[in-house]
Amino acid sequence: MWKLKVSKYKNTTPKIPKKEQWLTNVSANKLMQSAGDHIKASCTFMVFNVDAQGGGSLCILPLSTKGKQDKPLPLLRAHTSFVSDFDLSPFNDALLATGSFDCTVKLWTIPDEGLTESGLDPTCNLSTLTRRVESLLWHPTADGILAVAAGETVKVWDVNQTAVKYDLSDHSDVIQSISWKLDGSLLATTCKDKNLRIFDPRTGVKIQDGMCLPTNRDSRVKWVNDDRLITSALNTSRSREICLWDQKNLSTPLGRLELETATSILVPLFDQDTNMLFLAGKGDTSIKFVEIANAAPYINPGPTDPVEQIKGLCMVPKRALDVMNCETARILLLGKSNVIPVTYQIPRKSYSEFYPDLFPDTFSGEPSMSAEEWCSGQNKPVNKISLNPSKNPAMAHKDREHVPERVDMEATEAEDAPRLLKITPLSTDTDCQSHPGKTELKIQLKTTKTSEVEPNVVSTHHTNGEVAPPVIQQPVHVHLMSSTAHQSSRISTGDDPELTSVPEPTSMHESTVTRAHVNIQQPRQDIAVSEKPETAHVHAQEPQQDPVASEQPKPEVKKARKPFQASRQCKFRYVTGTPLHKSQHIENLRGSYRSLPGESDAMCANKDRCAVPLSGTAGLIAVLELCNVGRLPDMGIPLVQNGCPLSDFVWDPFNTRRLATACDDAKIRVFEIPEGGLTETLTAPEQYLSGHNERIYFIRFHPLAEDVLASGSYDMTVRIWDLEAGVEMIRLEGHEDQIFCFAWSLDGRKCATVSKDGLIRVYDPRHSTSPIQVGPGPEGSRGARIVWVLNDKYLFVSGATKSQTRLISIYNSEDLSSPLNSVSLDTVPSILIPFYDEDTSVVFLTARGDIRVNAFEVSEDEPHLFELSSFKGAKQHQAIAFLPKSVVNVREVEFAKALRLLPGVIEPVSFTIPRVKKAFFQDDVFPDTKVTWEPALTSSEWFNGANKSLRKINLKPEDMETLSHAPAKAPAAKKYDYSSKPYKSDKEKQEELISAVTDKLDTHDEPLPQDLTEGVDPDEWDD
Repeated sequence: MWKLKVSKYKNTTPKIPKKEQWLTNVSANKLMQSAGDHIKASCTFMVFNVDAQGGGSLCILPLSTKGKQDKPLPLLRAHTSFVSDFDLSPFNDALLATGSFDCTVKLWTIPDEGLTESGLDPTCNLSTLTRRVESLLWHPTADGILAVAAGETVKVWDVNQTAVKYDLSDHSDVIQSISWKLDGSLLATTCKDKNLRIFDPRTGVKIQDGMCLPTNRDSRVKWVNDDRLITSALNTSRSREICLWDQKNLSTPLGRLELETATSILVPLFDQDTNMLFLAGKGDTSIKFVEIANAAPYINPGPTDPVEQIKGLCMVPKRALDVMNCETARILLLGKSNVIPVTYQIPRKSYSEFYPDLFPDTFSGEPSMSAEEWCSGQNKPVNKISLNPSKNPAMAHKDREHVPERVDMEATEAEDAPRLLKITPLSTDTDCQSHPGKTELKIQLKTTKTSEVEPNVVSTHHTNGEVAPPVIQQPVHVHLMSSTAHQSSRISTGDDPELTSVPEPTSMHESTVTRAHVNIQQPRQDIAVSEKPETAHVHAQEPQQDPVASEQPKPEVKKARKPFQASRQCKFRYVTGTPLHKSQHIENLRGSYRSLPGESDAMCANKDRCAVPLSGTAGLIAVLELCNVGRLPDMGIPLVQNGCPLSDFVWDPFNTRRLATACDDAKIRVFEIPEGGLTETLTAPEQYLSGHNERIYFIRFHPLAEDVLASGSYDMTVRIWDLEAGVEMIRLEGHEDQIFCFAWSLDGRKCATVSKDGLIRVYDPRHSTSPIQVGPGPEGSRGARIVWVLNDKYLFVSGATKSQTRLISIYNSEDLSSPLNSVSLDTVPSILIPFYDEDTSVVFLTARGDIRVNAFEVSEDEPHLFELSSFKGAKQHQAIAFLPKSVVNVREVEFAKALRLLPGVIEPVSFTIPRVKKAFFQDDVFPDTKVTWEPALTSSEWFNGANKSLRKINLKPEDMETLSHAPAKAPAAKKYDYSSKPYKSDKEKQEELISAVTDKLDTHDEPLPQDLTEGVDPDEWDD
């Protein structure tokens, strides 16, 4: 639908600047979870949470700040606990309201030059609340009205009188989000009780109340126009959901957009002028663009663009944008150690004119009414101004103009001092100084970039409040710096180390100087500027140049060519996953168990049967024969019953009828399935193994030796059992926290574990019970997986970061000091479970609740991890189990086959490689494979130190020829053969062409009829 929709903003593209334009060296990595966005911006300042000891601190910097910052930064020590939310006044860029977990709300007046040192007294302390502050928000039209949500109550303050005007307490649980209507007449709230409420705060009447949220997790609400709202929440399947509601009917949404699965909600940033909605979640690495329409379909999703990991985000006011470059939005992204300005720009052929269709009138920054007028019941729309520079050159930021640090300027008293709120409790003498209105500056510019201004330009005059472009009588050389909206350039005064600043032309009003062409011959000029209220003149002193030197041509510099590097070729790059036909599905599987520990694969299969856990406290397992496809009966399916809650289960790789299970009672049970499958419920195990002191959470059979089983428990030990003797043989120790995963090496000699303490351990179990290698693993505490790859030379680890971003890494098994390479994927709480195909070196990755199966090729070539095509199913799967190599269909170039556990269905999936010559056996894809279904050792041989390898077989059918011996294809015959024809000159070709045309003409040697006609003698004309 988006591709067919006509929209001016459809092709809006984000522009992420270079790192030199970022604000770096800030600390925001360990912010607490709250309902706030962690960063806010006005036309002058940006404010964001930072990591700091001893309570809640904020960093306040000019909006134009960029580059690496020197530490320590001056901080606003605002509260004794974390600052949960804060907001800058829409009418005064210097007025900041903060709320905290310490149950207080404070107002601050930011100095003109920003914070130069830590330590600032609050302008006002509002009375202490009984619950911690969740959200606060300034009124959009009335000056001095502030809404504060704390616990189950929203209090509306008149900060001029420091008094609570209205108290909205009709909530049954904690309020999660608040939003004012565009004209400020109504207030919407979302609550943990799943309800969306709309209040008239001045009467206390609840206008609407509806259960609009699917769960009681975090949520957000935002007014998008006069009668519609959007909500952002997580649904019951943990998928992010955006809904559009009509304020008059909260029973059914006008539109719904369901997105990916995640743990955090999407923060909505809405542009009321253009109906552009930007969505991103805390911890995400991408930002989404959506357009809200006035007719169905109301929600039109656009592109998703990758960015750095997000800790918080906000939108810069429209008046601070560069409209002459078609900048429609600017979003500040707060990262772990940086602030990134992401600009959204609409591509145009020319950027020399203003496009009124892209920039409608916007909020002017002036209040529509006072707090007293609003409290008396009045409603007024938002004051708007035009963004057209010719109509409103001095439009934004009249109240304050930011002056950067290190300023040296002579100023007189301003004609129009900035208007600040009159707040009485605390003194604001230092915060009410006015800005200079008349300045006289004498400056010298020193830079590497110059511009030459054309002559015959007239001086600037103020006429009826409008400013004409500045005019210059003589050519001048002016050094330019990058012009951004409402910023001031930092320039040097001669050789003096102190700096002086003059305001650059804003994006709304670009002077002729900013549009001059560049002259790179002169690196330095002297310019005198005199600025007065009525006129402004620029005088230039002509630079002296050496004419001989200027005429000498500069030597041409040749750029070194970048060496060509061919991309790595991989025959598995276009691996294709295809669900098999419905006739091969097993259907009507009811009551599958979804609460197994994360250490379990939740499903296992061999070439004959698969095992699926069922819900219940008795540890039920359904054992299904793969040959009996179709619909299962509604009742009476034979089961394996453990009698205790199940934690893990696995098939014996050398016996397709032997199933081992681990339960919460710290016992291992081994069941023998009858030949042909279960006919009745099996309750008596063939063997019991007990020895662990606490709950067992994984069991793994040895890949080469029969009757060898390893188990891990909450007692922090891994025990290796001899099933033939029924005793514990080896106990591995050294773990200090929960063991997430255990993996045997491919040759069966070693084993590896990854645990919650963030360490990877490698053991040689027959020689030592302590680890022989220890190294750092994934930082996340939700889980991890590990598997040996590439002939045991490397370890493949799947885990997560502390911010729940899924991460895969590859380690050298002989050196675990650091990973050889790591790849960050999406931000989802479930851990990717790897399956390694030893023949192709392909690792398949998926997790519970995923819809996609990712694939990577691991190689000894750097960077070791190469992403392949992924498979996306129609539904989310609960588990997946890969089948042994003996069941693949080599005739269809099927190199892997898996079973997906869907709700009520087991779906087989075939993974193939597209090939042209399928009639031949693809011996480059199918090397000799290990016979993993036959043991190489007995348990006693392995425990006594013997080592053997599995035998290998060739999967080639007898009636197929190998691709390597296929006859070479004869080259196709050429349609035209020019090799035997001699070369002809242009003249010969011309003569040949004339001859061919002449031959086609109908020519005759006989005379024409008129030539045969008798004429009249000349003397006959006299008669």
